[in-house]
Amino acid sequence: MLGGPRKLRHFLKASSADVASWLSGVKEPPTQVFLAALELILDDLDSGGHQLRKINAPRQKSAVILKARKPLK
Repeated sequence: MLGGPRKLRHFLKASSADVASWLSGVKEPPTQVFLAALELILDDLDSGGHQLRKINAPRQKSAVILKARKPLK
């Protein structure tokens, strides 16, 4: 939605290694990072979801993972 991992890294204020490990599912992001990413998605949905319609199949899997994640306590 932002234009790639580099822009996502900048938005989340994270290292390339961290973003790569989160996107690949090797590590879970910290709660604050997860919430920032979720807010980005929700903002896009509020604007009509124009960017989400452009997502290809491999990225849709990531969205499913976000939905399946356990709720915050």
